[in-house]
Amino acid sequence: MKTFICCLVAAGMCCAGQAEPERRWEVGAHWVIADFEGLGEVPGGFGARCLYHLNDYLALDGEVDYFPDSSRRGSSRLSGIRSEITWPHGETEVLAGLRAGFRVGGVGIFARARPGIMRLTDYQTRYLTDPGKTRPALDLGGTVEFYPASRLVIRVDLGGVFIPLGDRYVSAVAPTPVAPTDSWNLQGGIGFAVRF
Repeated sequence: MKTFICCLVAAGMCCAGQAEPERRWEVGAHWVIADFEGLGEVPGGFGARCLYHLNDYLALDGEVDYFPDSSRRGSSRLSGIRSEITWPHGETEVLAGLRAGFRVGGVGIFARARPGIMRLTDYQTRYLTDPGKTRPALDLGGTVEFYPASRLVIRVDLGGVFIPLGDRYVSAVAPTPVAPTDSWNLQGGIGFAVRF
């Protein structure tokens, strides 16, 4: 992980003397899906992103994601009874860091490293030995961008977000800690942005 971050910084320093991009700012929105292995959830959500291009190869990259509760209605096996299942996701994720890479024609390929925080709900922390709802997070991943117009960017992201959750109780009745639930969580998204 340290090697990955050092490579990003070195790439940016090597390219610092290159020509600056025409438009430095980029603001956009995206849809995201995550596999939060330690929480046993696979929520979908949405978010916003802001980039500041330092040069053609290196940018400051920040985003905020929210995974709302989701409800699903269905029929019970007993006639005339309706049921509703609510999955209480509610996570909020804030990430900011460096992105480094290059563009070839109408495609850009980048690697990113972004530390941040993840805000959990009471429901998600009920079985954790540390009930704190704000946890550090680290996103490492890659991005592919497409440029259909001079100011428009379509972005596809895939990476892993590390969230230290601590030990987990077997159940609320028998509070015996089990193996740590720290985990890498697969996360991907697709969205658009506007340059200015």
